[in-house]
Amino acid sequence: MNPAEFHRIDLATWPRREHFLYYQKLVRTNYNLTVNVDISALKRGCESRALRFYSVFVYAVTKAVNRVREFRMALDQDGIPGWYDYLNPSYTVFHRDDETFSDIWSPWNGDFFRFYDGMLLDMERYGQIKGIKSKPDKPDAFLPVSCVPWTTFTGYGSDTFTPPHMLFPVVTFGRFFPSEVLPDCLGRVEQPCRNHTDSPLPRLLIPVNVFVPHMVADGYHTCKFFTQLQQICDDADAWLKRN
Repeated sequence: MNPAEFHRIDLATWPRREHFLYYQKLVRTNYNLTVNVDISALKRGCESRALRFYSVFVYAVTKAVNRVREFRMALDQDGIPGWYDYLNPSYTVFHRDDETFSDIWSPWNGDFFRFYDGMLLDMERYGQIKGIKSKPDKPDAFLPVSCVPWTTFTGYGSDTFTPPHMLFPVVTFGRFFPSEVLPDCLGRVEQPCRNHTDSPLPRLLIPVNVFVPHMVADGYHTCKFFTQLQQICDDADAWLKRN
């Protein structure tokens, strides 16, 4: 894919101008929201095709983020807000020998298997390199994704200080778990809930947390992200098929 292009926003005509300036100048606010996402269909698809869940879920998260323009925003060198065409995931790998981690990034591709194969190659090549940043030349348009696979959680909070130009969300997911409780709307804001009552129990849920700069995104936009992520997971059989 071509490098992600940055599109400047015209502040004079931007409907969100007042909100942006309020949260930028007066009340510098970030917020966290955690939702349990139903990954039952996605996990079955991974197991039946011997695919690595971590790489598959990083794809799903990145695809969902790339469907929400408010999650692809940044400031340029002049401090003008705008958005990128897409973000490339920057994800963590764990080193068991010294219990440290490193960040690796992989180029985004909407074609699942092109992305998946590329991510596996990046993890093989850079996964054993120590240090916070193990793969060089990370592009400006990136999505921080992290995983805490050792535990599930019902909430996650941080006081992360982000550089003034970085307005991207930070996505953290935990350990999936079975649940006898059917999921509710799961953040769907653009279509009615799907009917899960005909699906086998227990369901597999995974906690997903999003850290969001309030300058560019409100709860509505975050729920749009969770809506997209749930839809992508529900439709896993359609995109996990290799042509």
